[in-house]
Amino acid sequence: MNVLSTPARRSVIASGAALAIVLLGGMATRCSTRRVRSPRSRPTTNDSTGASVVVRTQLNVHVDYAADTQSLSGIRNLSNDPGRGVVIQSVGRLTVTPSAGDLISLHGPADDVNLGGGFCEALAG
Repeated sequence: MNVLSTPARRSVIASGAALAIVLLGGMATRCSTRRVRSPRSRPTTNDSTGASVVVRTQLNVHVDYAADTQSLSGIRNLSNDPGRGVVIQSVGRLTVTPSAGDLISLHGPADDVNLGGGFCEALAG
């Protein structure tokens, strides 16, 4: 299994933290939870291989401002390809400290952390 270097992992985690901050609008409460569902999107296609993926997202974002933690639970990224099966799978629960970008815990398959998203592998064909 490919594991991201610390700077690359912090980049992935920071992206998730930025998403939650934007979604939650910087609320001044102790805790906040929001449900996020991505709209249907057009496939991303690799012109040289013809491979394409459509990624689905359905997750809950929970931010605890007092504890400085953020949790994403549910389907962060999931894509299936006929004939190949699951090509991107980032599901389960991811907990980070948004201020430092540190990974606290990770439960479930995590292409977003372990493979940098899994998009390159999925689009390789």
